[in-house]
Amino acid sequence: MSTTLGALQQDSASGLLYSIRQSTPAKPARCLVLLHGVGSNEANMVVLADGVSDDTLVVTVRGPLVLGPGQFACGLYRQRAPHRARRG
Repeated sequence: MSTTLGALQQDSASGLLYSIRQSTPAKPARCLVLLHGVGSNEANMVVLADGVSDDTLVVTVRGPLVLGPGQFACGLYRQRAPHRARRG
Protein backbone atom coordinates (compact mmCIF):
# COMPACT_ATOMS: atom_id res chain seq x y z
CA MET A 1 0.00 0.00 0.00
CA SER A 2 1.29 3.46 -0.86
CA THR A 3 0.28 6.27 1.47
CA THR A 4 -0.97 9.53 0.04
CA LEU A 5 -0.89 12.61 2.21
CA GLY A 6 -3.39 15.40 1.87
CA ALA A 7 -2.45 18.94 0.89
CA LEU A 8 -0.16 20.93 3.16
CA GLN A 9 -2.25 22.84 5.72
CA GLN A 10 -1.41 25.53 8.27
CA ASP A 11 -2.61 25.62 11.87
CA SER A 12 -3.96 29.12 12.56
CA ALA A 13 -2.95 29.12 16.25
CA SER A 14 0.67 27.90 15.97
CA GLY A 15 1.45 28.58 12.31
CA LEU A 16 2.82 25.03 11.91
CA LEU A 17 2.45 23.37 8.53
CA TYR A 18 1.24 19.77 8.37
CA SER A 19 -0.23 17.09 6.13
CA ILE A 20 -2.77 14.41 7.04
CA ARG A 21 -3.38 10.86 5.91
CA GLN A 22 -7.06 10.29 6.67
CA SER A 23 -8.05 7.10 8.42
CA THR A 24 -10.64 4.53 7.42
CA PRO A 25 -13.23 4.78 8.95
CA ALA A 26 -13.72 8.53 9.30
CA LYS A 27 -13.47 8.28 13.11
CA PRO A 28 -9.91 7.00 13.76
CA ALA A 29 -9.01 4.52 16.48
CA ARG A 30 -5.75 6.38 17.13
CA CYS A 31 -3.60 9.30 15.94
CA LEU A 32 0.09 9.16 15.08
CA VAL A 33 2.12 12.37 14.72
CA LEU A 34 5.36 11.99 12.75
CA LEU A 35 8.17 14.53 13.13
CA HIS A 36 11.08 14.65 10.69
CA GLY A 37 14.73 15.23 11.54
CA VAL A 38 16.88 18.29 10.94
CA GLY A 39 17.27 19.04 7.21
CA SER A 40 14.32 16.91 6.14
CA ASN A 41 10.61 17.60 5.58
CA GLU A 42 7.18 16.14 6.29
CA ALA A 43 6.99 14.34 2.94
CA ASN A 44 9.93 12.12 3.92
CA MET A 45 7.78 10.58 6.65
CA VAL A 46 5.31 9.02 4.19
CA VAL A 47 7.23 5.73 4.08
CA LEU A 48 6.64 5.31 7.84
CA ALA A 49 2.92 5.91 7.40
CA ASP A 50 2.80 2.97 4.96
CA GLY A 51 3.26 0.56 7.87
CA VAL A 52 0.46 2.02 10.00
CA SER A 53 -3.01 0.48 10.03
CA ASP A 54 -5.77 2.21 8.07
CA ASP A 55 -7.77 3.02 11.23
CA THR A 56 -5.00 5.44 12.33
CA LEU A 57 -5.01 9.14 11.51
CA VAL A 58 -1.43 10.07 10.52
CA VAL A 59 -0.22 13.68 10.80
CA THR A 60 3.19 14.74 9.45
CA VAL A 61 4.47 18.11 10.69
CA ARG A 62 6.95 20.41 8.92
CA GLY A 63 9.59 22.03 11.13
CA PRO A 64 9.17 25.83 11.23
CA LEU A 65 12.81 26.76 10.60
CA VAL A 66 13.88 26.90 6.93
CA LEU A 67 17.41 25.60 6.38
CA GLY A 68 17.33 25.46 2.59
CA PRO A 69 15.16 24.26 -0.31
CA GLY A 70 13.00 21.42 1.06
CA GLN A 71 14.99 21.39 4.32
CA PHE A 72 13.44 22.29 7.65
CA ALA A 73 14.10 21.95 11.38
CA CYS A 74 12.47 22.50 14.72
CA GLY A 75 13.77 25.12 17.17
CA LEU A 76 13.96 22.76 20.13
CA TYR A 77 17.72 22.93 20.35
CA ARG A 78 19.93 25.61 21.88
CA GLN A 79 22.67 27.23 19.88
CA ARG A 80 26.06 27.33 21.58
CA ALA A 81 27.61 30.68 22.36
CA PRO A 82 30.52 31.72 20.14
CA HIS A 83 33.93 30.53 21.33
CA ARG A 84 35.70 33.07 23.50
CA ALA A 85 39.45 33.33 23.85
CA ARG A 86 40.78 32.68 27.35
CA ARG A 87 42.30 35.54 29.22
CA GLY A 88 45.63 34.67 30.57
